[in-house]
Amino acid sequence: GRGYRSTTKWTRDACAVHDGSYNACLRLEAALGPDETASLEAVLARCVEGGVRGVKVDDGAFDAVIVGSAGEPIAPAQVISIERGMLVWVHPDAVDAVSDVLGGTCGGAVRVTRVHSLCRLEITGETALASLSAVADTLGLSESKSRVHRCGTRGDPREAAWFAKKRGVFTSTPPTDGSGQTPMEYAVRPATAQELGARRRAARRISGDFYKEGAPDADSVLPGCPLIVVRRPRGPLATSHDHGFTIIAPRGWAQPLLLALVHLGARAAGRLEWAWLATAAGSARFPEDFPDTDAGRRWQGGIEDENRTRASVVPRGKLATRPGV
Repeated sequence: GRGYRSTTKWTRDACAVHDGSYNACLRLEAALGPDETASLEAVLARCVEGGVRGVKVDDGAFDAVIVGSAGEPIAPAQVISIERGMLVWVHPDAVDAVSDVLGGTCGGAVRVTRVHSLCRLEITGETALASLSAVADTLGLSESKSRVHRCGTRGDPREAAWFAKKRGVFTSTPPTDGSGQTPMEYAVRPATAQELGARRRAARRISGDFYKEGAPDADSVLPGCPLIVVRRPRGPLATSHDHGFTIIAPRGWAQPLLLALVHLGARAAGRLEWAWLATAAGSARFPEDFPDTDAGRRWQGGIEDENRTRASVVPRGKLATRPGV
């Protein structure tokens, strides 16, 4: 329909952004210490489709299908390597089953914990990289062999987007820990809309234009947040536009990032529109395209119940005995 055509056209001419924070995140850590990464790879090799060949740790991130002890599919997952373990993102309908499989396979060598402190966005389209670069420091992302890039936003992403449309870009580096990496536990909350509005009104009263003379001083930039940017693989039927990206940020920063990207021209896509884009790219959708999984059977059962309910509704004019007659 028109919604599908409009959404696919938008990704060809601009980009679309989707808030995927409803997906569940599991963290895998070696129980014997952070250096025991071999145990993590061994656990994943027993839990993903394809075994050792399906575990591509050298890429920094990879997509896989989690399988049970008998080889039955459980759910697709995105696995991302981090400093002291791995993050496994799965659909919320399958998070319990995936957690049970990973915990049962590791035999106590790996700790599996649910992570609630992260949010996740997806962006794809012709201008995805340009829009992302306006609000985050993506230098080296395209040239790197690794699909994972750790960086930070250029101050508050909403201000960075507003400035990018007027003058250009400015830089602001979030704090780092002793290893030189930006900690994802960085707990600074984003500025509220009221704080942003008051800040702009005060600056206009002083100078008449917030960014009239160029980029603001580093001391006047609102704090930003650290990011993990993952370059997504192309779908089998994907068009010639750039790879899509997964953006992982601390909890509470999904809305500022989404608003910033929309301000730069991205279209906000809900779950229906994102499913259309996945189908257009030839990528599998969960649970619709996984009928052999428990979640897929529940989804199919819900569709059948809905169809039966719709078919059982008889118009009032076709009732055998009309009320009041």
